[in-house]
Amino acid sequence: MMCTYTGTTNRNVHGGNRRPSLWTVSRAAVLLTACLLVASLSPSIVSAQATCSTLISNNPGLGSDCETLLAIRDTLAPELGLNWSADLSLDSWVGIRVGGTPERVYALDLFNKPLDGGIIPSALGTLTELEILDLGWGDGLSGTIPPELGNLVNLQYLYLDRHDLSGSIPPELGNLTNLKELNLKINDLIGPIPPELGNLTKLQLLHLSSNDLTGSIPPELGNLANLKELWLGGNEL
Repeated sequence: MMCTYTGTTNRNVHGGNRRPSLWTVSRAAVLLTACLLVASLSPSIVSAQATCSTLISNNPGLGSDCETLLAIRDTLAPELGLNWSADLSLDSWVGIRVGGTPERVYALDLFNKPLDGGIIPSALGTLTELEILDLGWGDGLSGTIPPELGNLVNLQYLYLDRHDLSGSIPPELGNLTNLKELNLKINDLIGPIPPELGNLTKLQLLHLSSNDLTGSIPPELGNLANLKELWLGGNEL
C-alpha cells in the first residue's frame, strides 16, 4: 500500500517556499494517521499483494501457486490456523514443499491435521505441478471431490481418506496417469467406481474401502498391471 500526499505546497510564484498553513499541516497529519492505521490493521493483506506480485514477476508459476494457496487457506482448513502468509517464505508454510527448476509447489501435505469445517477447493486444480496431495486422516473435510483435481496431471500420490466426503468419485481422476497411490477410504462416497480409473496404469495402490459405492467392479481395473494393493471392502458392490 502507498500513501501519497498530493496537497499544495503553497510555493509562491518566485520559487520560494512559504510556511504551510495550519490547515495544510492538519490535513497531512490526518492522512498520515489514516495510512498508519490501515497498515497496522492489515499488514498481511498489504504484504501478501506485494510478495505474490514479486513472485509473479520473477517466477509466474510460483507466484500463481502463492496466490492460489492464500485464496484457499481458510476454505480448506478454517480452524487449523495455518501459517500461510506472505510475511513468510513460501517454503516455510506448514505442509508446503517447493522445488524444481523453475521452483513450483510440488507437495501439499496436511496428513493428520484437523481440517474440521473444511471443503476441498476446486482451485486446487490450478496447482499443476503438484506431485503429492495428502489431506488424509484429517477427520473434518465434507462436500464433494472436485473434478478439477483431474487437472493435476503430475500427481503421484492422492490421499483423501478418513473424512466425510460425499457424492461420487469424479471420472476426471482417470486423467491422473502418473498416479501411483489413490486412497479414498472411510468416506461417504456413493455411486459406481468410474471405469476411467482403469487409465491409471502406474497405480500401485487403490483404496476405496468403507464407503457406500454401488454397482459392479469395472473390468477396466484389469488394466492396472502395476497394482499391488486393491481394497474395495465395506461397500455395496
